[in-house]
Amino acid sequence: MLMTKRIFVALIIFAVFSPSPLPFPFEGGGFTTFPLPLRERVRVRGDVAFAETGEGLLLKGIESYNIGDYAATKKILAKAIPLLTDKSSLIEAHKYLAFVYIAYGENQKAQDEFTEALKIDNSFRLDAKTTSPKIMEVFRKAKVGVVAEGAISVITKPEGAKVYLDNNLIGETPLRQDEVSAGQHKIMIKKRGYEVIEGEIAVKDKVMTNIEYALSESTGVLNIISEPSQADVFFDSEPVGKSPVKLKNVSAGSHIVKISKKNYDDFEKEMVFNKGEEKGLNITLKKRLVLIGPITEAGQTEGRAVARKLLIDNFKDMQAYQLIALPEEKEAEALKQSDVNIKTVLSHFLTQGGKDIKLKEFSERLNSELFIIACLIKDKAGPKLIFTLFNSEMERPDIFIIDLIQEDVKQPLTKIRKALEFQPSLSKPAEIRSEKGIIIFNHFISSVKEMTKDNNKETAGIGYLNLGNYHANMKNWKEAISAYNQVASANKTGIGRGTALFRIGEVYENLNYWNEAAEYYYRAMKQFPQNTIDSNDGEAVSSASLKRLKRLHSLGLIRERYW
Repeated sequence: MLMTKRIFVALIIFAVFSPSPLPFPFEGGGFTTFPLPLRERVRVRGDVAFAETGEGLLLKGIESYNIGDYAATKKILAKAIPLLTDKSSLIEAHKYLAFVYIAYGENQKAQDEFTEALKIDNSFRLDAKTTSPKIMEVFRKAKVGVVAEGAISVITKPEGAKVYLDNNLIGETPLRQDEVSAGQHKIMIKKRGYEVIEGEIAVKDKVMTNIEYALSESTGVLNIISEPSQADVFFDSEPVGKSPVKLKNVSAGSHIVKISKKNYDDFEKEMVFNKGEEKGLNITLKKRLVLIGPITEAGQTEGRAVARKLLIDNFKDMQAYQLIALPEEKEAEALKQSDVNIKTVLSHFLTQGGKDIKLKEFSERLNSELFIIACLIKDKAGPKLIFTLFNSEMERPDIFIIDLIQEDVKQPLTKIRKALEFQPSLSKPAEIRSEKGIIIFNHFISSVKEMTKDNNKETAGIGYLNLGNYHANMKNWKEAISAYNQVASANKTGIGRGTALFRIGEVYENLNYWNEAAEYYYRAMKQFPQNTIDSNDGEAVSSASLKRLKRLHSLGLIRERYW
């Protein structure tokens, strides 16, 4: 008997609180039904009983709507509206009540709710892109009785001009724009290569305003040069080519110029032109130097902020580099995507550039050839800042260890900064490497790689010569020969093709291929006698080649006499 009573009570509770299927609107105006969870219905009803403010009831009403309980939504919002005093909150309440009525097919009641919202603020609008057509249809009917609106038609010769209404882009000509509020509006017409037109138009209620403009060609000119060249140039957000570039038909007024190149910090400037004015822009882009860290062990925060500030203060405002200190969220994302943590970084340090960190992949993600990864560790002697200046091209890390309890921790950082800003000569990489250290050598290689991309063949040739010298110093013999072979022919005073042939001879001599070395020395001597070694003022290729040939012959390494 007791069991029967318990079952009976349970059935009564289920009957009272069990939700019935309710219609649920989705984009496009259709409906579906689904049973609501018992827990949600009970919670909402309880909230109604205990909510005391209009704002609280509004939030509960919206929550009920979002889970499809429209009956509860109607009840809650009807109670909320008399308690609300904030205009935006009142509009929200009427809007959601309108949504509920549309869900039940009571469009006239929905229209009345939209009308109430528009009476509070006639600028209230729904986004047609995210609102179903069925709701928009009811909303437009409500607007007719409350908001005075007209339409505009804009035609230009030539077509394709951008139209801005009250500083908002509404499309390109020819265009028709409906639902424009009656009254005065600012209009602006822009087309690349034509003068900008600005003015005011008066829109009348339920009237189409027709506008026609004949655009006049612009006569302004802008010459843009950048170092390095071949940077992407954007004019008012539109790509216009690569630097150097000459822009014609620049209209009077304000324009935004942006210059962008991979691994360099973007340059952006607002420029104001008078009608027919010619201007020039010559800029040097700064290379990006991205700071990551200091990375610490999990949970270690002590000293991190101080160490990071120390690095930022030291490497900011450099002449050739723009320091990019990533926000913590972006930094954490970059580290996670590349699987970089304190263990992989320290392992990289210990193996002197092992493969723990995929430098080129990391470089692509950071859009920077040069980046700092710093680690903060603690040992018995105190905290130490270990960081490296990675050069992604050469994969040669420059490792620095700074004891943070030193009296002057800025001194070693200042030395590193000066070394980084040093502009090396492009003639003797071997001396740079031995005298100035790895950081300068990496900086030198970066400059050389830029030279090889130059449109001027002579400049590119010097770049390839130096790149070949680098690989020869690293004993990358195949790469050295490949770089030397990129040097264009030039039988004139100074370094050129003859210099490259001489260097190839040196490579073969290092590999103990004496006859091949002799062949290249001979070709350099006979074909390009006016070329020089090391610099334009260096020893003539003919003289240097002859010395090498005589030495090989005197040592019995070659039999043939080449002189």
